[in-house]
Amino acid sequence: MPSVESIHAYITVPGGPSLARELSRGPTIEEGISARTADEETIAQTRVNVARLLMETKEENIIELETASVYGSAFVLPQIARSAGCPPKLVVLCLRSFFFLTLNCLLQWMLVYELMKEAMVMNRFSGVMWLCDFGAQKQGCPEGDGCLGPGGTRMTPSRSYAYNQWTLQNFAKESLMSVFPESQFPDRHQEIKDNIDPGEYGVESEECRILCVMLFVCAVSHEFEGTMRMLKLLYSLPSREESWVSENDEGEAVLTIKGMPWRWKFINFVFVLGPRFILWQFTCRTGILFLMETATIENTIVNTTALCFILDIDELLFEVFSTDLTKNLLEILEGFRIPGKSMNSISKSLSREEEDYLEESAMNRWLGWQLIPWNALQAAAIFVYFYWLYYDSHCEKSEDGTYVSISMYAPKSTYFPDISACLPNFFPIESEDKPYWTWSPKE
Repeated sequence: MPSVESIHAYITVPGGPSLARELSRGPTIEEGISARTADEETIAQTRVNVARLLMETKEENIIELETASVYGSAFVLPQIARSAGCPPKLVVLCLRSFFFLTLNCLLQWMLVYELMKEAMVMNRFSGVMWLCDFGAQKQGCPEGDGCLGPGGTRMTPSRSYAYNQWTLQNFAKESLMSVFPESQFPDRHQEIKDNIDPGEYGVESEECRILCVMLFVCAVSHEFEGTMRMLKLLYSLPSREESWVSENDEGEAVLTIKGMPWRWKFINFVFVLGPRFILWQFTCRTGILFLMETATIENTIVNTTALCFILDIDELLFEVFSTDLTKNLLEILEGFRIPGKSMNSISKSLSREEEDYLEESAMNRWLGWQLIPWNALQAAAIFVYFYWLYYDSHCEKSEDGTYVSISMYAPKSTYFPDISACLPNFFPIESEDKPYWTWSPKE
C-alpha cells in the first residue's frame, strides 16, 4: 500500500494536479455530443443498408411459377422439351405431367361436385332448409329480433338442437297429431300440440362460422394469386420461340423462362390456366356454401381443414408422383424478367448517393404502394363477394331484419348435371312445384 509521502510526492510533481482533476471529472459536453453524433451516423448507415436490401428484393420485375405443383410442371416441361428438340425422355416427362394434371382436375372436381350435390340435392330430400341466420342471434333471445328458428318459434338455449334431433322430434310430434286428428280427438290433438315441443334448429356460433370462412378464403386467395401470376406470365411472355435452356459465363446450364409461341400460349391457357381457374371458382363457392350450412362448432372447424386439403391435392400429387428430375428442373428454373424493368443491385449502384437509396426505397415514408396489404385486400374482396353470393342465392330478408331461408322445393330426381353444380344460378335443377318448407313465423 502506498504511503502518504509517496502520494504527496506524486501530486506535487509537474502536471500532477491537472492529471488528478482529469481523472476526477466526467465527460465534457463536446464529448457527449460527439458520441450522440456517432450513434446517429451508425443508425443512418444502417438505414441505408436496409434500403439497399429492399431494393434487392424481387418485386414486380420478375414473375416466377410454382415449383411444387402439377400446374407448374405442365407449364414448364413442354417448353424445356421444345427448346431441346423434343427428345424422347423429355417427351415422356411432358406426358406424365399432363397425366397428373388431368388426374388432379378429376379428383378435385369429383370431391367438390359431391359436396355441392350434398347441399343442392340430397339435403333437400332430407327436408333441410338453408341455414342463413337461424340461430345466429344469441343476445336478447327469446324476445329480441332474429330469435325465430326455422320452425317459426322463438329459440332458447334449452330448445336448440342439432338438425337430426330436431327433425326427429318434429316427425314424432307430427306422427302423433296424425294418429289423433283434430276432427276425431280434439282434446288429445290439442294436448299433443301444447305439450310436445320439438325445439328449434340453428347455427351454434356465428363467430366460429365467419372465422372458419375467413380462414378458408385465405387458402383460396393463395390459389387465386397463383392463377393470376400464371395469367400475367402468359400475357408478358414474348410470342416467339425462344430457348429456355442456355449457358452462363461459367459454362453451366441455366433454365430461364423466356418467349413462348402463340400455339403454346393457347394450349397453356386452355388446358392449364382455364381448368385451374374453373376449379378455383367451383371450390371457393362450394366450400363457402358448405361451411355456411354447417351448424355445429366442431363440424365447422373440421370441414374447414378438409376443404383446405382439397386445395392442396395438386401439390400432393406433384410431391408423391413426380420424378426427381422434374423436381430438380423446376427448382433451378429462373423467373421471367419483364422487359423495361431492371433489377436494382448494390453492385450496379455503388456510386449513388445515400439519399438516392432512401428516396427510391421509400424508407423514410409512412405510406407507399409496398406498404399496402394487397393480399389482405384481395382476400377481403373474395370473402365479401362469395359471402354476398350465399345470402343473395339462398336467403331472403325477414320482417325483423334478419335473413331466413327461401322456400325449399324437393328435386324431381337425384340427377345433378355438372353444369348445374358449377353454375347453379344459371342452370338450376328440376324441382317440384309445391315447396316442402316455407318461412311461416308462428309468433
